[in-house]
Amino acid sequence: MKRPVKLCPEKIAKANVAKNHGYTDLRRYIVEGATKDTDLLFSSEVDIDAKDEQGLTPLMYCAIYGNTVIAKLLLQKGADVNSVNDSQCTALMLSIDHGANQIAKLLLDNGADINARSFLGMTPLMYCAIRDNTMIARCLLQKGADMNAVDRLSSSTAFILCIAYGANNIAKLLLSRETDIDSPDNQGRTPLVRCAEFHNIAVAGLLIDRGANVNSVDNLGDTVLLHATRAGSVDIVNLLLENGADINGRGRRGDTAFVESIIFQRTEIAILLLANGADPEMSDNKEWRPLTRCAMTGGPGAREIVRFLLERGADINMVDPNGITPLIHSFRINDPRLAYLMIQRGADVHTADPDGTTPLIYSVYTLVLKLINLLLQQGADINRADAAGKTALIHAIHVQAAPQHPDPRIVQLLLRKRADPNLADASGRTPLIHAVHVQDFDIIQLLIEADANIDLADAEGRTPLIHAIITEEIDIVDSLLESGADANMADSQGTTPLIYAINAQDSNAVRFLLDSDADVNLADSHGTTPLIHAIHTQDLQMIVTLIDEGADVSLEDSDGRTPLIHAVRTQNPEIILFLIDEASVDVNRANRDGRTPLIQAIQARYIDIEIIQLLIEKGADIHNTDQDGETPLISSIYAKNLGVVQLLIEEDANIHEADSNGRTPLIHSVYAGDPRTTELLIEKGANSNLAGLDGRTPLIHSVYNKDLKIIRRLLRKGADINMADSEGRTPLLHSVYAEGPKVVKLLLLYGADRNITDREGRTPLKIAEHYQLWSLVRLLVKYRPKQKPR
Repeated sequence: MKRPVKLCPEKIAKANVAKNHGYTDLRRYIVEGATKDTDLLFSSEVDIDAKDEQGLTPLMYCAIYGNTVIAKLLLQKGADVNSVNDSQCTALMLSIDHGANQIAKLLLDNGADINARSFLGMTPLMYCAIRDNTMIARCLLQKGADMNAVDRLSSSTAFILCIAYGANNIAKLLLSRETDIDSPDNQGRTPLVRCAEFHNIAVAGLLIDRGANVNSVDNLGDTVLLHATRAGSVDIVNLLLENGADINGRGRRGDTAFVESIIFQRTEIAILLLANGADPEMSDNKEWRPLTRCAMTGGPGAREIVRFLLERGADINMVDPNGITPLIHSFRINDPRLAYLMIQRGADVHTADPDGTTPLIYSVYTLVLKLINLLLQQGADINRADAAGKTALIHAIHVQAAPQHPDPRIVQLLLRKRADPNLADASGRTPLIHAVHVQDFDIIQLLIEADANIDLADAEGRTPLIHAIITEEIDIVDSLLESGADANMADSQGTTPLIYAINAQDSNAVRFLLDSDADVNLADSHGTTPLIHAIHTQDLQMIVTLIDEGADVSLEDSDGRTPLIHAVRTQNPEIILFLIDEASVDVNRANRDGRTPLIQAIQARYIDIEIIQLLIEKGADIHNTDQDGETPLISSIYAKNLGVVQLLIEEDANIHEADSNGRTPLIHSVYAGDPRTTELLIEKGANSNLAGLDGRTPLIHSVYNKDLKIIRRLLRKGADINMADSEGRTPLLHSVYAEGPKVVKLLLLYGADRNITDREGRTPLKIAEHYQLWSLVRLLVKYRPKQKPR
């Protein structure tokens, strides 16, 4: 027993001063259970309705801590009985909530509001329901408490709360006062529905005895029976059925209670419903029947229900609107026991899903050998493929090669049962190719032992050996070669296993292939030999290996390009030197266009002058021309690389040597619009009057580029200003065609004859007038330079 607290007079003066947590001395003594000398607390200065930081008054503290003595004193002193805290709760609510019945009665006797509402809309009667406080509930009802008030949280009445919290005695009290037994909440749920949800069989029985509607529906269209089924309230389901509930009534999704019992795995209820006449074939809005729902749900409960359904004649092979059987559904949810049960009960093992996936293929993913065996015993086609052409064997290869299932027993079983090891999928990939890609050595050996065709290629002509090289599994490459794989069998592009290995820069695979008699000179469909492929990988050691094994360094590709030309294009000086010095390739051997390695090096996208110097040092002929008669010098002009042009000139390249059209390097430089090369050629003594076969001189070509600086340079170096082409057109006439007033003016300045006619007798002026080039007409008529420039 707590020792009474004696109050010191000197403390009374501080009764209103708040301490820790907002306590005053008054509140502290309430909490500590003071019962003696408490009248000393109530001086004239004490505020008996003062609130702490939570809005609690001393009277509320009495209600919380059950201090009846101080509560009476407070009420005698006029404390506000209906004051509320921050949650809008009164002292009456708090006394009920904390089981302080004496204080609750005291408050009721002193005018406490019996219908006061908290912030959540809770009344004192609702608090009684939550705390199952029958005594105070009776007092409230005697004083006329509102039984039909609803809270703000769920629109629940005190009666609904009685159901939820099991306050059955209060529920009986409320029912005895003519409560509306079918009054729904804001979701349309009646008290009977709430009984079903909260498994309150006692109140449910009372409601039904008083005539509650056992077939009422909520706002979503769900019946009481559906709610009871979902909640797993077996007793209430039974009670509802005994009192005429519609056993086949549909809910919001068109589901019956029986279907809902399957979905929510309420096995006992499902059996109870079936025993009471539930329709085992009644489908929902999606046309899914109960058996299909069981298969989609799975689990022990579903299996038991399936047995009952099949005993009552359910069609085990019915298909849903998507064309899927119950057996397929059982596989999709990975319930092998349910699948096994269905097969034992006669499920069709041949019917596939819309994607062509058969029950046997699905069974592979269960990893249950017993189930696979049963399917095969029932006649499942072991070689039937899905829409992608993949058989059960191919699926098993992928399943059993996974890190979490490193066990080839399913593959062994299928092969033992005569699965075809050569049956390819839609892309032509055989089981062996699939095994290579999943890199499972054991499965590969099983397939080979089962007479899998080791050279059977896919739709692109790639053999298992090629796939093994692609996956870079050298042990598998070695195994396939030892098992007799053809080392020279190429794909549809003519790419051999050796070329694949070279492009993968897999020296070990190259070695294995060469040791297995791979043809070192067998080219692909573009005529590209293994050696040329090796050159593009820039792997010198591999190139050495191939040449040591007999690779022909003279073999060209389909475009006539030699290994040296390819080496030049890779711009690898080490490989170029090896081919010239060690393999003795011809440094001047050209391709079909007559382009030598030197010309190829000059025409490369990224010119390497060191490669060009190397080729020249090794004997590359700087005078060799291609089929168009273009020399290396001409090629360097179009590359616009002044350094290469200078190098070739320093190596005595002929700056006057023309191509097959008679165009000199100077003409080409003007035509290419490279003033630096033009300047260099002029500086080195290029003849500015050497014309091409069309008679066009460098000056004529320069007119079209409108480069005044080059035109002046050519004129100062002796270019004949009036030298006409084969059609009799002078540089001045060409400048009119080019519509270049500045060029026209410059040529006139240097003394161009404006009266010379072409073969058709037309002067520059006539041409300008014909084309209505009036600015040029005025220039040709009026411009008269005072003197020729020096």
